[in-house]
Amino acid sequence: AAATTGKTKAATAAAATTTSDAAKGDDDGSGGATEIAWLMAFPMSGATFVLSLASALSPTQRTMAVNRVPFGMSHDPVFEDSPQGPFYINLEDINGEREKGGTTEKGRYALTQTSCAGVCLPPCPPGAFIETLLTFDAGCRSTAWFDETDGVLKYGMYGASRVSKAVHVVRDPLSNVVSRFRAHWRYHVDRPNETKYTNDKAGFAQFCKDSDALNEAEERDLKFFPPDVEALMEKVPCRDEFFKYVQWHNLAFEEGDYRDLSHNVVYYEDFDGESGKDPGQAMQKLGVFLNLLEEGDTVEIKGMPEFRGASMYHSYYTEEQTAAIWAFLEAVALPSTWKTIARYQNLGGNVA
Repeated sequence: AAATTGKTKAATAAAATTTSDAAKGDDDGSGGATEIAWLMAFPMSGATFVLSLASALSPTQRTMAVNRVPFGMSHDPVFEDSPQGPFYINLEDINGEREKGGTTEKGRYALTQTSCAGVCLPPCPPGAFIETLLTFDAGCRSTAWFDETDGVLKYGMYGASRVSKAVHVVRDPLSNVVSRFRAHWRYHVDRPNETKYTNDKAGFAQFCKDSDALNEAEERDLKFFPPDVEALMEKVPCRDEFFKYVQWHNLAFEEGDYRDLSHNVVYYEDFDGESGKDPGQAMQKLGVFLNLLEEGDTVEIKGMPEFRGASMYHSYYTEEQTAAIWAFLEAVALPSTWKTIARYQNLGGNVA
C-alpha cells in the first residue's frame, strides 16, 4: 500500500508537461552547457545557507536555483526549453540582500535545491512518507511554481539528463529533528483550532508523544518493519521523524548511484568556525566542486554570508532516548549513510 501511495504522488507531479530529455543545456557564456547540480537537503539542514554561499563564491554568475518556488518569489527557468523548471531565483528573495551586480550570466552549474520526497511534517501517515527509489527520484525532479499571469500554483517535472552532480547536505540527526519541530511550531503557532506546543524541550517531548501515537496502529498493520527494528523504535521519540531522516539519506545515496552523479557530501556543522572546524576549507571544497573556484584558491570569510551557528539540541533527549535513536539509525542506515552520520554519535551539544 505504501509503494502504491508513493507512485500516486509521482504520477500527480508528472501530470504537468515534462521537458524533453535533451542532453545539451543552455550555453553558460563560456561555450559550455549549463548543467544541474542538485542541492539535496533534508529539510532544516542548511540548504538556504549553502545556496547563498554558492552565490557569494561567484557573484558574477547565476548559480542559485530551486525546484519549488515560494509564493511571491521572482524566478525564471534555467533552460529555455524547460519552462516547468528548475528555476533561477534571486539572493534578495532569500535574505533581503540584493545580489551583487545583478548578473544574468549563467554559471557552469545551476545549484538546484531539492528535498526530493518523504519529508512531510506531522500529521503525516506512513503512506505519505515511505518511498521507493523511483518515487524519490521523481520527487527530486518535481517542480512547483506560481504562474505570474494568473497566480495559479502549477506542477511539473523535468528530465534527468542535465543533472550531473549532487551536493548532499548532512546535519546531526538529533538536532535536525528538533529543528523540524521548531519549523512546525512556527507554522502552527498562530493557526486557530490546532494543537499548540511550547517551543522548548517540553513542547518537543509532547509533540513526539502525539506524533508517535497518531501512526502507531497504521505502522503495526503495514508490517513495514521487521520485529527487531520495531522493538528498537519503541524507545525512539518522534520515531517517524528519525525514520524519514535515515530513509531520506539512504535514498539520496542510492539516487546518486542510480543517476551516476558526482556526489559531494557537505556537513552543515563544518561551516561553523565556533565548533573548531575550518569554514574556509568547507567553502573552498564546495566552490571547487561547483567549478566556482580553482584548486588552491582561498576564501575570504568576511565576504561570505553570515553563518549563524549550528544549533545543537542534544539536551532535548534523555540518555536512554539517545542510545535508542542511534541503535535504530545504525540498524536501518545503509553502509554509506552510516559512514556519513556516525561522526555525530558521540557528539555533545546544548541548546543554542
